Amino acid sequence: MTKKTQQMQNKLTTKEINQLDDLLLELYPEVDASYEGEEHVFSVSMLDGYLTAVLLAPFPIEEESWVEGLWQEDSPPVFQTQAQKKILLDAIKKHYLYIESIVNGDLVEFEPLTYYAADNKQLVPQIDLWIDGFARGVDYFEKYWRFNKQIDEVIDLVLAFDDNHDYDNLSLDQRNKVLPKLGDYIIQLHALNKSHPNI
Repeated sequence: MTKKTQQMQNKLTTKEINQLDDLLLELYPEVDASYEGEEHVFSVSMLDGYLTAVLLAPFPIEEESWVEGLWQEDSPPVFQTQAQKKILLDAIKKHYLYIESIVNGDLVEFEPLTYYAADNKQLVPQIDLWIDGFARGVDYFEKYWRFNKQIDEVIDLVLAFDDNHDYDNLSLDQRNKVLPKLGDYIIQLHALNKSHPNI
């Protein structure tokens, strides 16, 4: 089996994305609006950003740790059945392996998993949830990063991407033109990490 074939086998189908979205959103059904703790990863777009940050970290993050980072602070979800838990974790691990293959390929095929919303009868890509997930991955695993001025600057560009480009007010064509710049930042961040090998 070629790397490309294995990579495509790990890519979630639209049906799997929708199922995973539902499972993530329903993790904490009883939490009300007064909850002030740390939010969990509740969409596949957030998961994609979160796992991208996890896999870009210069020091490897164990599966147990990054899975724990998906949940609300000090509050792992209670699953109704073991089958439900297995379906969720298997889908998450599958997407992890897919992103891992993209990172190992120096992000040549990187593309953030974004949602689309209707705007003037057009479906336009949304990036805010992906950025929220990425921010969570960097913040939660800060100790796994080796920060310096250059890396800090690129991370800031990623986190402020929607604001810097006034993304919410762009047309579909403008969004499609500017979105690859986010990929450029991620590639740049990966290259900076690789240029400072672990000791």
